[in-house]
Amino acid sequence: MGSTFTRRGLLQASLGGSALLGLGALVGCSSSGTGTGDAVNGASNNKAMLPDHLPYDGITPDFPGQPGLSTDAYATYPSEPVRAYATAPGDGQPLSGLSYFNGSLRPDLDRNLYWQAMNTAIGSDLQITVVPAAEYGSKFATVTAGNTLPDMFTILPTLPAIPQLLQARAVDLTPYLAGDAITAYPSLANIPTASWQGCVFGGKIRALPIERGLQTTKLMYLRRDIAESAGLDAQVSDFADFRSLCAELSAPQSNRWALANLPLDYVRSMLAIAGPWTLEGGTIVSNWTREEQLDALEAARGLYEAGYLNPDVLAAPPSQTNEWFHAGTAALKWDTYSAWTGFYVYSGVEGFGVQGLPVPGFDGGKGQPVLGAPNIAVSAISADSEDRIETILKIADWLAAPFGTQEYLLNKYGEEGVHHELQDGNPVLLDERKGEYGLGHIYLAASPTVFYYPGSAEISREPQDHQRSMLPDAVPDPTVGLYSETGSRSFAGIVQDVEALEADIIGGRRPVSEWTSEIEAVLAGGLQSILDEYNEAYEQSQ
Repeated sequence: MGSTFTRRGLLQASLGGSALLGLGALVGCSSSGTGTGDAVNGASNNKAMLPDHLPYDGITPDFPGQPGLSTDAYATYPSEPVRAYATAPGDGQPLSGLSYFNGSLRPDLDRNLYWQAMNTAIGSDLQITVVPAAEYGSKFATVTAGNTLPDMFTILPTLPAIPQLLQARAVDLTPYLAGDAITAYPSLANIPTASWQGCVFGGKIRALPIERGLQTTKLMYLRRDIAESAGLDAQVSDFADFRSLCAELSAPQSNRWALANLPLDYVRSMLAIAGPWTLEGGTIVSNWTREEQLDALEAARGLYEAGYLNPDVLAAPPSQTNEWFHAGTAALKWDTYSAWTGFYVYSGVEGFGVQGLPVPGFDGGKGQPVLGAPNIAVSAISADSEDRIETILKIADWLAAPFGTQEYLLNKYGEEGVHHELQDGNPVLLDERKGEYGLGHIYLAASPTVFYYPGSAEISREPQDHQRSMLPDAVPDPTVGLYSETGSRSFAGIVQDVEALEADIIGGRRPVSEWTSEIEAVLAGGLQSILDEYNEAYEQSQ
């Protein structure tokens, strides 16, 4: 038996601690953007049958997580990992794809041993066009307009009109995956139900989840090794403590500043206004209209004026802020839980260490962090490729093989002796091959995330411990699981405009006082329509 998907069940799950991907999916408006009919995601979703959830039981976590509060963590990789697939899942024909990657450009196939190994293991050549994340929207628009969608393609939440697109151009996966049909694909069946709820469009399963669970939630990282070497007390009980820590960490004369990126959302969490939306008395409202925004902006601006942020921070891309943090020219960074173990992998600094700061109230007590969505994206299979659907799903299932399997080991760490070496039974990446991994396949199919750092149980468990301390106070974004047609087309642009306004204010180019009038203009220019559509969808979910 599968799980019946209802609006009420979705909202209860979302508001109860398991936020869903805010993809313009699931509950909401008709294609006109003015109503809530069945044409896109209305009442038909009440009858949608989700895949059964069949957790992988081939390995027991060393540090089991708690649903909604923490992620499974592992101290070691199994010495004899099992094979999820006895034979290669591919059919000898290439698998084409469109995806993105945040990182350096991969070497071509003839110079990429990782790519070659993946092709051999899968039994089909991966021919995936990989686009920088910032350019993905324009590339996707070109491909769809030219009717040249590949076998599989990534859907980012910023793309417009997602339900209509998937209903027109993607395979209906319901017959292949709903209920116990998913038992044919055990790795996909291992993905939690909350992530599959983000793949239902118009009452049908139209996508595969790229699950990240609780790891999309953001926190403030501190370079613990830098703080300890300076003899600093990293206890933060209010904003004043945080500002003092920033002052102690900043040494511009030594080319070091406290913060690698803007701390505005961390300060907002202290004021319980993080995220664009909040639920007040059963109505979704914009956090941008809250009076506390002026306090948050003034506080962040004060940090910038005091010289606690790298002077280039306002124009720096994420890759640059990562470099500053790794190199130690910045000691604090706002990022997701998924970055925790990755910082260690790519730091290259002896004695490197991080810790997560708490989220205190601005004047003491507790703040209010916002839960991230369980999916970072979804992927779909082109309707033109339905004649190969079972093969493509088997390849996706192989790519989603869980932690502890041979497939996961190859997928994440490449071949032993080529891409990694075993140290005390744990795979450790070799520096000379780290640039080969950007194939883009991790955004076409993926296993549930875990915390694992080879060779260190302590590092594997640290982020889980932080989750246990912070997430009980976290709240979900109330719009996750709801759909606004206007939002799917215009909210990304609104966010860009608001972020530009934030940067101008923090950088001293505009006064804090302009925030209120500018947000009023944003409301009149489309944000109010998005709110109206979200509230209409929310009312129908009750």
